[in-house]
Amino acid sequence: KRLESDVLKLGHHGSRTSTSELFLGFVSPDYAVISAGKDNSYGHPHEEVLEKIAAFGIQKKDTLSGMVSFQSDGTTVFATN
Repeated sequence: KRLESDVLKLGHHGSRTSTSELFLGFVSPDYAVISAGKDNSYGHPHEEVLEKIAAFGIQKKDTLSGMVSFQSDGTTVFATN
């Protein structure tokens, strides 16, 4: 059985081991949110994760430049920033 989500907050600031391709395939979100500080010393989000979400055609939203927010009309979810 598939999980479904319009928005998925990626695990552990987008670290390379936090989000598998298998999981992304099952959830199939429209948006992936990455919570990570700008110029953090850990290099989050890792390039491997960014490549995975791009390969699935998932739109990336991150906190590197500020707050991430979404709205819904009850049917569709869309990013507001």
